[in-house]
Amino acid sequence: MALFKLGAFADYLSGKSGNTVFARTKSGTVVRDRVIPTNPNTGAQQFVRGNMTDASQTFRGMTALQVQAWNQYGKTQKTRSRGGKLRTKNGINAFCALATKFLQVNPSGAIPLNPPTAPFHGDNLTLTATAGTGNIQFSASADNSANVKTEILLQTLASPNRKPQKGAYKSFGFYSVSTEQATTINVPTGYYAAAYRFVNTLTGQDTPLVYLPVQTVALSVTEHKPAKSSGKKAA
Repeated sequence: MALFKLGAFADYLSGKSGNTVFARTKSGTVVRDRVIPTNPNTGAQQFVRGNMTDASQTFRGMTALQVQAWNQYGKTQKTRSRGGKLRTKNGINAFCALATKFLQVNPSGAIPLNPPTAPFHGDNLTLTATAGTGNIQFSASADNSANVKTEILLQTLASPNRKPQKGAYKSFGFYSVSTEQATTINVPTGYYAAAYRFVNTLTGQDTPLVYLPVQTVALSVTEHKPAKSSGKKAA
């Protein structure tokens, strides 16, 4: 990156030229290399994009009455903007949010075309996380109800003191948790922020994330015992 002053006949310069980007700053015009963002095409990302495509295409094929019902439902769904303001959703956003979550839990399921008729509050249970050697185990205080699954999410951290970012948690699957057996997630050695939420498998409704303490996963080491000596000396 370089900083330079323009001539007397140029006020400022900004924009792109080939692999170069010109940006106006308080100190002058900055020149830097153009960074082309990567667009990974992993299997997980293909799955998410496919779900979004299926949801939007399904909404476009709805009747006028169905669209009206989703618009009315969207008015009851409030989200908070980055500036802290409460806003409602329009019909297609409300539908796609539920449809994509529904397809995450039911990859081959038929997307519900009607809005939910009741709010979803999840199950009355809690999860506790315990880091092991090469894994994290999640123990439940009660069993999931019928048509409810627990989504477990993790975020890799550079250190145990690093603050987790709310938008950086990744889903590690949907589970029917129970008190009989802990749910084990195998992960590499490192530090992980854990969270979970409940999902209605019939509608795609979910609850806010419940955040758990940072977990330190130890390295899995296999001990090799030295071979026993025969006691004979070499000739």
